[in-house]
Amino acid sequence: MADSTALKFAPRRSPFRADYELQWHSAPLPDQAGTRAVSQPGKTLILHGIHSFDLQRAILDHEGSDRAVSMNAADAGPIRNLPEIAKVYFLGGLDDRSGDPSDPSRIEEAHLSSTLAWFRCVKALLDRDQDRELEIVVLTQRMHDAPGTTAVEPTSAALHGLCQSLSRETPRWKITLVDVDRASLESESKRRELLERIAREPRQSFSSVVYRGPHRYLPAIETVNLRDAMPGAIREGGTYVIAGGAGGIGLTISELLARNYHARVIWLGRGRSTKQSAGKPQRLSATDCSALSPGDIADWRQMREAWIA
Repeated sequence: MADSTALKFAPRRSPFRADYELQWHSAPLPDQAGTRAVSQPGKTLILHGIHSFDLQRAILDHEGSDRAVSMNAADAGPIRNLPEIAKVYFLGGLDDRSGDPSDPSRIEEAHLSSTLAWFRCVKALLDRDQDRELEIVVLTQRMHDAPGTTAVEPTSAALHGLCQSLSRETPRWKITLVDVDRASLESESKRRELLERIAREPRQSFSSVVYRGPHRYLPAIETVNLRDAMPGAIREGGTYVIAGGAGGIGLTISELLARNYHARVIWLGRGRSTKQSAGKPQRLSATDCSALSPGDIADWRQMREAWIA
């Protein structure tokens, strides 16, 4: 399991001092011996979209046309009637079109052809036999901000969470999520090379890997000191206005600001006495917390009066 996602946690003193972020570390493919699962008898199912770089044809050549079946991922119905399946490729996370991938209409369209299409395909696969061992490869395109990524494409990002949840609910399925760049898909030779690399990937209950050119990256969750990473986010001795500050969350934030940054906190609220709510000021010193006149933040006149006061 040394090749799986590493989780590294450190003591967390407060939400303002530490957090965690996903990092990608270079990791060459391990030795092939002993890493690949034994192939199960059955066909390879290729689920593609209409913008999948024609990768389905390369997979048919790689797997053998007599051992593979290719179909549009948008129509999951026929999956239930296919012969025995041993491996699945899902290509709905790929998009060979040019243009802005962050365009809202394109993201909505991509959601239908990637995440929603995969969800329906999964339901059809589960209807067949969820206890059967199955090898699954899901491809996405520049979903992760790994080294060498020129621009992140968010269109298929939801596939990651769906695949990880699926791996926990179906332990006999081995799911590999492979994130690639366009350069790995734009020529026939590059597509063949990509499939050869994927075939060498270790098969685990879930693994996520990024390819950028010849480089391979694996994820790790690492501690980040937010005070170092964002020195200007919270100012020492600053003044902060919190709407609904007398509530539970507002009070906790007020305490952290006052204790860690010696900040002056001003509460806004619609209650008759924001500062006197439920004896909460005892948890903050008189110099830590002040209260403006009660007001509704949706009413700009009340806010103007409160601010002047």
